[in-house]
Amino acid sequence: MYAKIYLFSNVKHYQPLDRPLKSHCSHYISITKWCKNGLRKIIDRKTLKMLLYINPQSIQNFLRFKKRKVIAIYDDFELSARRYNNRRYSGLVVKDKAVKAGKELMKCSHFEGTVQRFDQAMNWHDTNYKRLHETWYQKINGGKHKGKSFKEFYEHRLKKWDHIFNEIKTSGYRESVKDIDNIEVAIAKDGQILLIDGRHRVAFAQIAGIKRIPVIVNVISESLAKSFTNESFAKSYPDRNIARAFSDNSSRLSQQLINRNIKDRLAIACKHDQKQ
Repeated sequence: MYAKIYLFSNVKHYQPLDRPLKSHCSHYISITKWCKNGLRKIIDRKTLKMLLYINPQSIQNFLRFKKRKVIAIYDDFELSARRYNNRRYSGLVVKDKAVKAGKELMKCSHFEGTVQRFDQAMNWHDTNYKRLHETWYQKINGGKHKGKSFKEFYEHRLKKWDHIFNEIKTSGYRESVKDIDNIEVAIAKDGQILLIDGRHRVAFAQIAGIKRIPVIVNVISESLAKSFTNESFAKSYPDRNIARAFSDNSSRLSQQLINRNIKDRLAIACKHDQKQ
């Protein structure tokens, strides 16, 4: 007996049902099981996220935030770049003014420190993380790491980053099973890819010379989403990976464009959520 997996890209894969269902993409829509009585549709529980494949070198700026992880402020709530009411969203269409370029990656102490370590082969003690140990690590998570030594910092955080980078160098860059471990981006009206989260992984991929990585698109400029409803625009768009991602998600993007209220759009964008 075999399961037939339909991907957004319409590529089909078959695997025995007595084995774990796997695919090079984890964003498949449904599973149809072949049995004696015909086809029976089973809705898969995996996240239906907006996935895009890009050259990591194309990410040069962060998304600009109003304040920490907040991209827009409404009368009754603040919109974060990844969650609404404790639910993760993907492919949310927002006003153009909420999707603007922010700080350059190399002006981020964390990104620069990662480049120092893995591109310039510096000891962790000699990178920005010597300073960030005191100014950042000991203050995050409500100060739970306050008083911890640099060695403890290394064991808790830096050692893991060494492992991830070496894994990418030897095995390539792979999409993580958990959404929270993937790079998250926004797409501006001019198609610019802006980083929301995943600065270390972007740095790893750039330094390792990886040409193509998967990223999750959280936020999309309204103007660009509208443009992709025009067939000629979509067909002629130079970045075919972006064009394909918009085509794969055209239904829920169109639903959002019909609903101008941000909460209605969030309800559509949150439908994929597993509360990760």
